[in-house]
Amino acid sequence: MTDDEKKFTQADVDRIVQERLNREKAKYADYEDLKRENEDLKAKIAEAETAGKAATLENLKQKVVTDLKLPPSLAGRLQGSTEEELKVDGAKLLKELGPREPVGGGGSPPGESVKPLTREAVKKMTPDQVIANMDQIKSQLKEGSLR
Repeated sequence: MTDDEKKFTQADVDRIVQERLNREKAKYADYEDLKRENEDLKAKIAEAETAGKAATLENLKQKVVTDLKLPPSLAGRLQGSTEEELKVDGAKLLKELGPREPVGGGGSPPGESVKPLTREAVKKMTPDQVIANMDQIKSQLKEGSLR
């Protein structure tokens, strides 16, 4: 060994290593914060995906209900996660409900009989009454039963 070579004591080596460690730790000082933030963002993404799927599923249910002409209140009853599954379930539900009676346009309410009008009765009506009974008058004229 020559005198030109540097000689370090154990304390010098420990100090140099500690300084190096401190510099490296300073580079990654925010690691725990970043890790925590990453976990929070992953949780938010999962929550948003779940909410997005739920909204999309509700839209699909509404579409299937409309396509199958089911009452809108039954959209929540449909089971499935794809449009095909929802349509199959909707068709089963429609089959279980059976045929529906047409709404409107069926004439008089059940149990109420409509008396045929006569020409004299129509002549005695006010213009408002004629307008109110116009469907019946037209029907009877068409049938030829207005006497």
